[in-house]
Formats: sequence, structure tokens, C-alpha cells
Amino acid sequence: MIVLLVEDQSSMRRVVASMLAKMGFTDVVQAADGEEAFEVLRMRHVDLVLTDWVMPNLDGGALIRQIRDTPSYEDLPVVVFSALSEPENVRAAKDAGSDAFLPKPFSREQLQKKMGGALARRTTRQIQQIILRADPVRSSAAHPLVVIGVKEVTAGELVRSDQRGQLRFLRSVCSAITAINDGSDATLAGYTLDSDGNMIAKRVRGLTHRVRATMLSNRLPTAITTARLLSINRPSALTIFLIIDEVHGVEPAMRRNLERMGVVILDQHRLDAETLIKLLREHGVDSSEKSSILPTPEELQQRLDEDVKATGELPVLAHVFQKITLLDRDPDSNMQDWVDVIKTDPLSSAQVIKRSRSPAFGFQGEVKDVDRAVVLLGKSEVKQIVISGAVKRSMERVTEKGFSIDDYWIHSVAVAVTAQLLSFPLEKSAWKPGDKKTYQDMALEEHELHALTEAGLWQQFELRDDDDAFVGGIMHDVGKVVLAHSYPGLFPSVIEEMEKIKWQKPMSAIEIDFTGGSDHTIVGSTLANEWDLGQSKYPHVKILSDLNRARKEGDEEAHANMPEGMNIFLSNAISDELKTSCGELMDLASSITTAIRRQVQGIQNSI
Repeated sequence: MIVLLVEDQSSMRRVVASMLAKMGFTDVVQAADGEEAFEVLRMRHVDLVLTDWVMPNLDGGALIRQIRDTPSYEDLPVVVFSALSEPENVRAAKDAGSDAFLPKPFSREQLQKKMGGALARRTTRQIQQIILRADPVRSSAAHPLVVIGVKEVTAGELVRSDQRGQLRFLRSVCSAITAINDGSDATLAGYTLDSDGNMIAKRVRGLTHRVRATMLSNRLPTAITTARLLSINRPSALTIFLIIDEVHGVEPAMRRNLERMGVVILDQHRLDAETLIKLLREHGVDSSEKSSILPTPEELQQRLDEDVKATGELPVLAHVFQKITLLDRDPDSNMQDWVDVIKTDPLSSAQVIKRSRSPAFGFQGEVKDVDRAVVLLGKSEVKQIVISGAVKRSMERVTEKGFSIDDYWIHSVAVAVTAQLLSFPLEKSAWKPGDKKTYQDMALEEHELHALTEAGLWQQFELRDDDDAFVGGIMHDVGKVVLAHSYPGLFPSVIEEMEKIKWQKPMSAIEIDFTGGSDHTIVGSTLANEWDLGQSKYPHVKILSDLNRARKEGDEEAHANMPEGMNIFLSNAISDELKTSCGELMDLASSITTAIRRQVQGIQNSI
């Protein structure tokens, strides 16, 4: 805590300074009169002013009035001490704006009591003003807003002695906004207080036309992640400020990336109300006429790519993945080519051999080499094992809280298997080379085959020859990996919110709320490009694309017999395009569940 001691007599200054030292105040700035004291205030921040009443040049009364008339210092606690202790002098000091009066001579105990009382009263008043002046954010209002993100926003938290720096910052913002509004009949600007990065993103997204600035304290646990995500989805009228305190810094590499993304980084201790007034006006906080334009999809994708690549390594996909998928698209590839590629990756070799030994295939004798295993399994089965194993390995560096690599991987494999089942042509006339072996390996029960044949969905998907339903399925959620890996704290927050609403919304909708506009399908493009999984090579399975389109069109009507919550994930728009009712799709899902589990279990056992 910093005390400014103002006294024209040097001997008295030494006495009071000694008292303060014995009280534990180690940072005491001294001034000989009011003019010198006011210069000190301009040079550095102070927590309390202790001033004599009668001084040359600028006396105590004039000094206090200047303090109260200056937004940056108007809330400073001021204690007056004087030998002129008559009631009229006490009254004059109070009228000038002092918080306490101490007659000379005084003891250390008396000084401590007066300072403590003044500081407590002024602190309480400051906290009340900060909280009460926060904008209620009424839908009928149109004035611009500053969204402030701090770790502590309640009176009980801000009153703590270790929060003085945070309180000083909030007091300065409150004073700056108040000064901007002074003299105007209408509200020119307001501010909100939030301690949740997700709520901040929601405010920005929901009030795009009003939010002109966000000021994020880096003491907020998710401040860096929130600043990065907001910068990616930033509307043209929004300025993102990251406020750095003296204790919690930002790593140089991250600081460079944030500045490159347009985040304005400010040192908290340099921010007083007057500086903030100029800063906020410069960025149009007091102008409701300033239009706000959202980034185009191309701009958003470019910002996202640059941010993710600049702040950390993306998961790496094993080279064997690319080589096998290239061979799979080549109808003239021979089995020896496949064997040679798999042998370059020891783990894939072991997995393929392990799979070939499964009793499900009924092979006689023990398989010990890759050559025989590849021939016995066939290209389709080998591709599934290699791709599934490569994807799982690529996720091993993801350590985000709540993100289970095993759960993600099994889910992805299940979608891949389902995609292949639904898109596989059951008319032999439509088979390509290798499809007969793939069909045999599916080992479909009679009722499963009947259900898939009756649905005939493969005829609706319109997949091209080089489209791969299995790869599209296993990659459909790859954006979740990027979110979990590159934006710490976001994934567990999304899961927590999903649990609160009992999973009654798609995860992508919560992600959009929390990021300010991006979801894992957008983020996934970054990793898809990094892995060379362009849309032209590995499009999403068509039913998934239709699902996303249907959601955007707001068509989420439920089938009467669907399990609770299924209407969120299965829309009438999909069934219309597939010429299949929602009820029929649900019946199909029920019929092939065992087949999906059987195939997933086989792949899982191999990996």
C-alpha cells in the first residue's frame, strides 16, 4: 500500500514517516506542499493521502478539492491532520472532501485508527459504486458497452487487501465511464462486470452492435483463451484489451501472437481514469453511430489458422495415414504396395498382424508377418485399422481436463463404421474392386442386411468415387481436438454447460456461444488443412453435412417416438432429403447397432 505524506515542516514529516514505518507502511512518498503532492499523483498511483491543512503554495483544502475534481484521483482516501482543530476547520476539511480529521499532536494508534477508518469507508463506497454503476444491459437500450472481465466481481472479494490493484483498475474504469457520461442527458456508454470468459463471449456475440471493447484482466483464468477466441471472431467495431498486472505476466511468444491478432495489451498500473477516458474515446466507446461488421467466413478461417499455428504445435498425423489413403484411392494399387507402406510403421504392422489373428476371421494357423496379414484381411479392413490407429496416436499429446482420448477415438471410429455401413452399396452391380471382400468382412446378420437394404441410403448420399465415408466419419469431430489442444479451459467449460442443460443442445451451439462465433466444425478445417485432408479428398459424410445445414435452417422438429433429446441431432430436413422418415431412421439405427458395436470392438481390440 502506497501512502502520500504531505507536510511543509520537514521535522513533522520525519515524525509521521517514522510512525507509518512502525505501522508497516514501507512505501511512503513525501511532498512539502500541495503543488508537489499533486505532481506526485500525476507521476504514480497512491492508495491514501495523509496531508497537513496549512501549507504554502497549495494548502490542504485546495489540494483535496483538486483531487476530488480529477477523475483519476476522485476516490482517493484523504486524512487531514492539523493543529487547527477548531470545529470550523474540521468542517472545512470535510466540506473540501476529506475522509477523516486528526488533531495535532497525535499518537501512532490514533493515526492508525483514522487511516483505517478512512480507507475502509472509501473502499466500501468505491466497491458500491463499481457494482451499482454496472450496466443492467436492458434490451431496450442501445448505448455502447465495455465488457470487463476480472476474477473478482463481488463486494466480498474486492474488499480483500490483496485485491487493491484490481479494485484500483475497476475504480478507474468506473470513473472513466462516469466522466464520459457527465454533461450528457443520454447515456453515452456503460460497462458490465463478468468473472466468466464464456459469459463474456456470449455478451459479445449477443450484443455485437453494442459492445465496443472488452477489458480482460489476465488474473481471469481464461483471459488468454478468451482474448484469442474473441480476436478470431472480432467484429470490426470491437477492441480487445488485455490488462496485465505486475504479478501475472504473459509469455513473450503469446504476447507477440496476441498483438499480431489485434489484442491491445496494457499494463494495469499505468491505467488511471484520465488515460482510460482518452483510450475508450479513441476506440469509439462513446459513439453509438459506429457500425460493427462481422468477419467473413474466409477472414474467420484465416484468423483461426494463424492463431492456432502461432501458439502451439498441432497434433501430428502419422505418415502411414496419408500413404494408405492414397493407395486406397488407387484402384490399380497392388497388395505388395500396401505391405511396403505398412512395414514403414512398426505400430501399424503390429496392429494389422494382431487383427489378422482374430477368431472372427477364422484363419487357420498363426499369422506372423505383415505380408500374409494384409492378404488375409484385405485392403478395406487394413485401411480401417491403420487409419484408426494413426488417428488415435495423433491425439496422445492432448491433455485437456475432461477430454478423454479413448472416448473421442471410440466415438470417431463408431461414426466411421456407421458412415461406411450406411454408404456401402448393397447392389452387387454397383460394387467396385474390393467391395466383395469388404461386404464379407462386415459379416452382417440377416436382419441387419434387410434393414440396410430397405433403407437404401447409399443411393441418396451421392458420394463420388474418391469420397471415403470411413475417413469422413473418423474425421468429423477432429475440430474438438483442436479446441481441446489449443484453447486451454474451453473444452471443460463446454462440457460443464452441456451437463447443466442435460445435453439438450448440440455441442457446436455451446461452442459458438463460448467462443463468440466458432465451433469445432470451423476449427477442424485448420487441422484438416494441416493434415492435407481437403474437402475435395475427404468430404464429410453427406448425412452429417445435411444435419449441419438443417440446424442452421432451424428445422429441429422431433419424431414422436424418438428418445429424449434426439430431435436435437435428427431433423425433418434430413429425412426429407433422404426420402426417409425420422421414425424409419430410428428403426434403422436400432437394427444396425449391434453390427456397429461388433465392428468397432474388432478395431478396438486390434489397436
